[in-house]
Amino acid sequence: MSPPTTSTDAARHDRVTELGGFEVVDGGGRWVSLTFALIALVALMWLSVDAFSQRLGVDRDLAVPDIQVQDFTGQGLADAQREVEASGLVATIEFRANDLSDYPPGTIFTQRPLEGTKLPAGARVTLIGSSGPSQFVVPDVTGQELEEAEQLLNATGLLPKAVPEYSDSVRVNEVIESRPRSGTEAAQGSTVSIVVSAGYAPRRVPKMVDVQAQKALNLLGRSGLGVGSIDTVYRQGAKAGNVLETSPPAGTVLTRNSAVDVVIAGPPPTVSVPSVEGLSQSRAEGEVVDAGLTVKLLLLQVPRGSPDDGRVISQGVPPQTSVDPGFEVELIVGRAPPPPPTLPPATTSAPVTIEPPVEQPEATDVGPQTPEPTAPPPVTAPPETTPPVTAPPETTPPVPPVTAPPETTEPPPTVEVPVAGG
Repeated sequence: MSPPTTSTDAARHDRVTELGGFEVVDGGGRWVSLTFALIALVALMWLSVDAFSQRLGVDRDLAVPDIQVQDFTGQGLADAQREVEASGLVATIEFRANDLSDYPPGTIFTQRPLEGTKLPAGARVTLIGSSGPSQFVVPDVTGQELEEAEQLLNATGLLPKAVPEYSDSVRVNEVIESRPRSGTEAAQGSTVSIVVSAGYAPRRVPKMVDVQAQKALNLLGRSGLGVGSIDTVYRQGAKAGNVLETSPPAGTVLTRNSAVDVVIAGPPPTVSVPSVEGLSQSRAEGEVVDAGLTVKLLLLQVPRGSPDDGRVISQGVPPQTSVDPGFEVELIVGRAPPPPPTLPPATTSAPVTIEPPVEQPEATDVGPQTPEPTAPPPVTAPPETTPPVTAPPETTPPVPPVTAPPETTEPPPTVEVPVAGG
């Protein structure tokens, strides 16, 4: 039977051996022994290294001397940087504006720390190089009026110079940009160009003659110009729908959105046929000709005394029909036959009376005679004479000459046209 376990045994670890029974093991003392062994090993190694260094004659307290900073002003940037690094120091570069003429841009005009300062090896030395005269930052003048921008640049120490440029988006006399741009450093008194808007750029009228109308108007719009009046005119030989002319002509310089008038070729014009039914032939022909048409006359025989005699009974093309100029319109005119010819009445000639000749006494030459006293002649009654009775000659009444009717021109052809309602 196993003995009872005491409190002292509780602090130990028990294990069972192969032969039976329990074996007591003390775990904490093992780790303490291992720690002391390591410390002893380190001490032994240090003593070995110290003995070896003393044998070689090496001084364990070696001191490195400080480096005195030299004067690098006036030197070029590359030369000064090379000397700093050769002395065992590290060079850092900075730039600063400098108005002194002795230190042009790219030369060292000051340093930090100054000459004579002692620094340990590897310390930093700052070399300050000249970037030229003092710089002024160009102010932002975009969107300002020209006068305002000039005043601001003058106050900054810069000289403004106005440079006009056309612009379709910036108002006239307004600043578009500055050159150099805002935020750029510039030397005092340097010139800054102010780009100011001169308004819309001028436009040129594009070539549109002989171009199809829709395409021509698109060209006009892309050119920045507007469309004025659009007229359609027929012109023989021109293709309908093409531009005939523009006003002003192509190549003319105009301001933006200026109007350009366009003339486009249209189709041939049409003529409306007038209504001439019931009009007299002469009046109907006149109205058709005045409308720009031609007349073809057809005659229709009507009875004597018909109201259609000499008037248009019908027309070949209905009224108000649209036709091309010069179109031939047929007019059907009524024509009554002429009356029959009448002979003149027969006339008789009056009888011709032939009076007998009166015998005259022959005159004889009896010489000079003394006049005898004359007495009034006796009154004698005229002898009674009976005129001879003569029978009138038989006369045949003259036959009146037959006169042929005057030659007439061949009348227009007579056609038979059915009359409405007949």
